[in-house]
Amino acid sequence: MKATFSVKHLRDAVNSVSSVSVSKVKDLLKCVKISAGQSVTISATDSEVSIVRTIPEVEVRQAGDVLFDCTRLISILREVTGDTITVDVENGIAAIKSGGAKFNIPTKDARDFPPSPVFDSASYYTISAKDMGRIVQRCIFADQKNQNASVGGVLIDVEDGKLFGMSMDGNSLSLVEAVASLFGDAPAKIVSSTPMKAIKLVGAILENQATIDICITTNSIQFRTSDTVIGSQQLTGKPHNWRRHFANEKPIQIPVVPSVLASALRQCMITTAEESKRINFTLEKGVLRLQSAAADVGDSEVEVPIQFDGTLKLSIIPDYLLTALKLVDAGSMATLGLTDSENPIRLNSDCGLKYIQAVCEVK
Repeated sequence: MKATFSVKHLRDAVNSVSSVSVSKVKDLLKCVKISAGQSVTISATDSEVSIVRTIPEVEVRQAGDVLFDCTRLISILREVTGDTITVDVENGIAAIKSGGAKFNIPTKDARDFPPSPVFDSASYYTISAKDMGRIVQRCIFADQKNQNASVGGVLIDVEDGKLFGMSMDGNSLSLVEAVASLFGDAPAKIVSSTPMKAIKLVGAILENQATIDICITTNSIQFRTSDTVIGSQQLTGKPHNWRRHFANEKPIQIPVVPSVLASALRQCMITTAEESKRINFTLEKGVLRLQSAAADVGDSEVEVPIQFDGTLKLSIIPDYLLTALKLVDAGSMATLGLTDSENPIRLNSDCGLKYIQAVCEVK
């Protein structure tokens, strides 16, 4: 392979795929593959999740494929000062030139690298990049709190022209709904359990994109934008039936301003115990009273005006609800759905967020 790249375009492309290459497995997966032909692409894989991105504005003098150690290539691109970079590969050595710098770097045989994902199906779904961004943002929170691998990842569920993204962590569930366009023979109903790593990677390729295409098969899922394809194996196991949590949804609906409730939670969390963070909710006519106490830090009480006529007490772990409130778009309103001291609370926003959280025993 012999080609000249824009340093900026090559650097951006390498950075976009580098999170897939891993450092503590066999050497081959530490590499990125550059393929130069009619188009020029760069790809990386960890054997479960793969990504391939098109690199623009490349002058190809000789077609070919080459494997570079990802960390070393990033280091070169970070330090060179030229606007362009020339790569000439011969006999397993890449001669790299940019500005006044020259490098001779050993490469690996690209024929040993796993195949890159190819999105060539005529049957797929399309949703807006904005909706996909919401799915990523509102579903990856579970990855930070999830201690149970069996409920890891994000469920992509298509039914009747709608695409749902759902994640859960054993204590809470987040659901995002989007409008999906179907193309070709894409089934009207299908489910995919997608690894969290793939979902996070999708979130990183949405900038300047209007839409994203999604192809779901029996054991894999692919995402395509104008310049990138991401492919992933599906997680094993039976997909969670999230619809049962909404089948008999008839809680009391209480309008709340997300920023006001979030502020009250943060204030009350100051006096929660580290080993057992809980806040008690007491709802009485016209007021929501948040209370917390811990022997070594004191106690606190914060009142929030609400539209409510009745009496109800429950207890929650505040971190989860606070995280959900942060996912509501600025300026949007929300409702708290409450049933009793035993059934989960719900947070629904007018920007499409549906969130469920388990309650704790009131103490």
